[in-house]
Amino acid sequence: MGDRYFDEVQRALSELSDGGRMPVLLHVNNLENLRDADLAKAATLVRNLRDYLLIPGGHWLFVGKTGITQDVFEAREEVGSIMAQPVVLEALSPQALRGLLDVRYQRLRRGRTFTPPVSLDVAVGLYGRFHGDLRSFLQLLSRAAERALPADGKTSMDEAMILGAVAALYRERMVKRVGDATVAYLEATLRAVAPSMEFRAADLARAANVTRARATQLVDKLLERKVVRRSRTEQTSKYLVPTGEMHAALEAVVRA
Repeated sequence: MGDRYFDEVQRALSELSDGGRMPVLLHVNNLENLRDADLAKAATLVRNLRDYLLIPGGHWLFVGKTGITQDVFEAREEVGSIMAQPVVLEALSPQALRGLLDVRYQRLRRGRTFTPPVSLDVAVGLYGRFHGDLRSFLQLLSRAAERALPADGKTSMDEAMILGAVAALYRERMVKRVGDATVAYLEATLRAVAPSMEFRAADLARAANVTRARATQLVDKLLERKVVRRSRTEQTSKYLVPTGEMHAALEAVVRA
């Protein structure tokens, strides 16, 4: 965009904000699913748009996943110096999630006989695996519905149907991120700590029969590629759990 449209955007914001007296919120909602290779491009783009962000009357709201602040908005000093501190949205409570889905189901019902694609109880149980990542959770339900929703229109999907419908797809994504060997190490680790999905580097070293140094390298790789996340620290031990999609892909391993 460069400076080509700056005057037009400035004039439009001035009119919409009544000369800056009434704030205008500009909502940018396409930063959730950037690939790692695109993060640097996004950071450069935002830097190039820096002057637009400073036009009086405009308030910009960027929505993104965890880590987007460091990867995009703090990657360039010119942008980091003007950005406000991010607001981290807390995970929905079970009651809030039920309310959200209930509103959606009411709109789908429209006076007709209606069977929810997934019951509220099942949805709440699945959402806990996503650690507050609502977007990925809703994508899980959508993908499962495409693949496993019974055609009779009278049967909801249960947890096993949902996880079974997406496990192969999510595992394929995981293999693309970290490779077959690392996925096999992770699966062996989860079998060793079952029924828990929580593990340490030491658990991975034992289950995969690798050195502690190698296990630490593997954990760093899993964290970097967002296959796992840190769950808690107990004394000197750091525990990890699979992220939402990866949790869905690996749960069958733990249950086997």
